[in-house]
Amino acid sequence: MVGHQPLELSIVVRIHAGQQRDFMKIKYIVNGWLIVSYTYAFLIADKTKLFLHYHYSWVPGDFMTDSRYPMFALVVVAILGIVIYFLGKLKKYSFVDFKIKDASLGIMAAGILMVISKPAINWSWIVWSLVMLIVGIFLAIESVNIFLKTKKSFRKFLPFILVSTPFLILAHSLEMVGKTRFEKEIYFGVILSFLVNLLGNWFVNFVYKRKKINTDDKDIFKVTLAGAYMFMPLIHFLLMTPRGIKYITNWDNFFSGNLFFQLAIFLAHFLIIKITNQGLKQTNRRVG
Repeated sequence: MVGHQPLELSIVVRIHAGQQRDFMKIKYIVNGWLIVSYTYAFLIADKTKLFLHYHYSWVPGDFMTDSRYPMFALVVVAILGIVIYFLGKLKKYSFVDFKIKDASLGIMAAGILMVISKPAINWSWIVWSLVMLIVGIFLAIESVNIFLKTKKSFRKFLPFILVSTPFLILAHSLEMVGKTRFEKEIYFGVILSFLVNLLGNWFVNFVYKRKKINTDDKDIFKVTLAGAYMFMPLIHFLLMTPRGIKYITNWDNFFSGNLFFQLAIFLAHFLIIKITNQGLKQTNRRVG
């Protein structure tokens, strides 16, 4: 028994050292990607294409143009999340131990690059862009860890993302009621997306409960937000822009301009998840 102890110790040390090296790789990837992407966007890229500066009547300083900067942060983080996820699958991780503070260098670099960018960016948009960058990194890492829990985690949560995304993207269009002639179309789209979200979440949970597949409300909430507000802006950037011109979408294609209204959308979505998931759990307990 004594002869085996050094071997066990060496294995523990070797695994710990391997995990530490992998952590450092992720840290380098995150900070390196933030520095490279923000350097390109704010010092090198043609902003008339990437951010549509001077497109139609849009000019730097107006809402339509400046609101693309926080959306750029979400696109950058979406790419980062995909890379870390596939790295985790390749290395067979079940968890990525990464905190926001580990991305401090990249976040500070992003802020500095936005400050020195020409034409000058309003300070409020710089701060808001960095807030979205930090929230995006948190949400991306959380989603990656949820997907890495088991081999089938991504497939398990994908249906929730599909049924939730239309509502999360379309609900803010209610702000346009009274400002456009397409009011009927807005009401129809929002009501339909709400029903798809409600009934879709209920049906997926119903099937999962029948198959004894557990789902967590908070995990569903996190991955659906990531799918709607990070992955979809990336899809827009890659597939929904004209050939030869890849530009970042503007804020009001995905979010409300009113913070309280946007928070109400988040709350409504979380309540849908909570009610459909917990309601079925209570039903199963009564039946059991």
